[in-house]
Parts: sequence; C-alpha cells; structure tokens
Amino acid sequence: EVSEDYEDVNDNAVVLLVRKIIEDANNQMASDIHIEPYGREKEAVVRYRIDGRLQNSLTVPSSYIRAVVSRIKILAKMDIAEKRKPQDGKIRFRTTNNKIIELRVATLPTTNNNEDVVLRLLASAEPIPLDKMMRKDTFERFKTIIQKPYGIVMVVGPTGSGKTTTLHSALAY
Repeated sequence: EVSEDYEDVNDNAVVLLVRKIIEDANNQMASDIHIEPYGREKEAVVRYRIDGRLQNSLTVPSSYIRAVVSRIKILAKMDIAEKRKPQDGKIRFRTTNNKIIELRVATLPTTNNNEDVVLRLLASAEPIPLDKMMRKDTFERFKTIIQKPYGIVMVVGPTGSGKTTTLHSALAY
C-alpha cells in the first residue's frame, strides 16, 4: 500500500532537492531559508532572505514537502515524529565544492498538521579582519574601545546586517 504522502526521506530526489535549496541559498548570499508548506493541495514555497528581503525562490510539490521537512530534521538531529512542538537544531553541511556551511534550523507547527522550517545560514568559521569590514576612521575608534580591559559593547541592527560577524571579528582581533 502506497501512502498519500511521499515519505521516503532517503529518496535521491529528496536528498538532491534539499541539497539544491541549501546550495542555491548559499550561492545567492542568503542569510535565511524559509520553507512554507500550504497543505496537501498547494505547493510549498521556498523563500530566501537576501539583503534583508524575503524573495521567492522555488516551489516544492505538496507530495514531496513532508519528505523534505523530514530530511532537514534528520540532518539537524531533530525528532522527525514530533510535529506538534517547535524544534531547534544545527546542521554542518558540506557543499559539492567541499565548503562547510553551518545552518541553524527551527521548525514551527502550523495549521493542518504542517510545519514551517527556517534555516539560518551562519557565517564561515573564519572571521573577517576588522580593518576589512570598516572604514578606517570607524576601525580606529572601535579598536580603542575593544582594547580596553573593561566595559561593554552593544551591537544592534536588523537581521543579516552583520552583528554576529562584527562581534566575532572583534574577538578575533
């Protein structure tokens, strides 16, 4: 008996589709991937956040979406049976050209037994040198602040603006 949903998460098509979604997002310099299922009738929408704006990328046939979500949950070491509670996880993903990408994954249950998935692409392990990410005058002022043995630095800004990257680079400096 064949189930109504395509559930084989190890099926080559599902593995390749998840790989394509992640690699396309990385190649387009996206900060987030949003996978939004709309039930059994409509296709799921995959959107990338690029420069702070969500942009439609591709659609996933409704018959494949559960397998795609399950595949991502397996990669993130989440419980694939748990669909009623939000879950968080992490993926260390190796691209076809052997680059490692870290992704933070969150699932959120939605109506009609669906699950939205958001993947945050994390910056590479190698921090960008501070003097390469700031204007010279800003770098000189920031450098004198972070070299002090006391105090606090507050970094604020919208999603994807470089807060974490700036702090990692400051620590590396």
